[in-house]
Amino acid sequence: MSNNVHVHDILNLMEASQATYSNESLTAALNQVFGEQAQYRSCKVQGMNVVEAIEFLKNKGKFEGTETAFKKAAGHSCSHH
Repeated sequence: MSNNVHVHDILNLMEASQATYSNESLTAALNQVFGEQAQYRSCKVQGMNVVEAIEFLKNKGKFEGTETAFKKAAGHSCSHH
C-alpha cells in the first residue's frame, strides 16, 4: 500500500527547510521524503500524485514567488488534518 500524505505535510516540509523550490526540486524532495508512490490528499481531495498535489497547493495560494522559484507563503498554514 502506498504512503498516504496530507498536503499539510508538504507545507510543513517546505517551512522547515526554508528552501526555495521549483516544481522539479519540490517533486524530488517529496519523492525522497515520502516515496515515489505516495498518494496525497487534502481535506476534500483524495488520491493526488505528487504533481497534482503541488498544483493543488499552488492553486490554493499556498506558495509565493515565481513559477520556477517559490516557497511556502507566510501565514498559509492550517492546523486541521
